[in-house]
Parts: sequence; structure tokens; C-alpha cells
Amino acid sequence: NATGTTNSDGFDLISGADGQAYVYNRENAILNFATNSTIAAKILANGDFTVDTDTLFVDASADSVGINTSSPLANHQLTIKGNYIAGFYRDFSDGSSSRGYLLYLGATRHSDDALIAAARITGSLEGNDTDGTLEFSTLNSGTITTAMKIDEDQQVSIGTTSAQALLHTATGT
Repeated sequence: NATGTTNSDGFDLISGADGQAYVYNRENAILNFATNSTIAAKILANGDFTVDTDTLFVDASADSVGINTSSPLANHQLTIKGNYIAGFYRDFSDGSSSRGYLLYLGATRHSDDALIAAARITGSLEGNDTDGTLEFSTLNSGTITTAMKIDEDQQVSIGTTSAQALLHTATGT
């Protein structure tokens, strides 16, 4: 059956004319990789890939990767989970900057497994995408607040987000 969805479709191992090897599971089912009768990795029917359930998980439809989790957090390109959590975003939008890179560092709340960001590092494009900024933020009374910013003119602001000199600290600090 050419549809690849019935029990009679089978399995193929092919050496292609292009010199590459191909493994096809013609069933609409999981393709398992095992040694010593233990499944070590799987390619799921939807294209997701997993090693040892959640040691490494690739969510093909969301273009995200989880390490120590089979449920990478929403919008993360990479989620690393343990006692603490780190998440990496690419091409995010915060409503004011167009896009950039964002690294979250934090922990998960045990009651609902929600991410609690303790700090983040943000690199974003500004204006007409010819300027860039780098921000370091920390958690302060439950809100992520920019602690230090380096703007497109290499001016550094601490305690404020708009530097007026090469090094600008907030008043009274």
C-alpha cells in the first residue's frame, strides 16, 4: 500500500542513488531505535524525535528542543529543565522591539510547573533593524526589570534604560 498508513506497508532500508541511506517506516507509527532490547530513541509518526523519553526531545511542529523535558515551554527554541530552567527564544517580539534573541534563567513552580524567570538576557534589533541593544534583567518583587542596558552607541545604563553618557547610572545610586 503506497499510502504508508496500513499494517501491510512495511519498512524499507534503502541506499539512494545520491549515496545517502534512507530508513522508511511505511506505517503511520513510531520508528524505534533499540540496543539490548531497550528502546533508546524514537521518531514519532508526527516527526518528533525523542531520546530516552525526555533526555532529548525535538518537537518538529513547534521547531523547539527540550532537554530533560518532553514538553518544551511555549515559544521556546530550547528548554533545559532540571531543578532550574533555562529557555532560549529566537525572533521574539515584545511589542516594542521587532525581534532578537532572549535567554531566560529561572526555575519552575512545583505546584503548576510554570516558569518563574529570575533573570534574562535580551539582544534585540531596534529602529530600522540597523541598531541593536543588549539588556540584562533581574526579578524584582515579581517583575522582570532591566538592570543594565548597552545601547547601539555602546552607552551603558545601570538602573535606567536610557543612557545620557557613556556610563549612566540612575539618580541616587
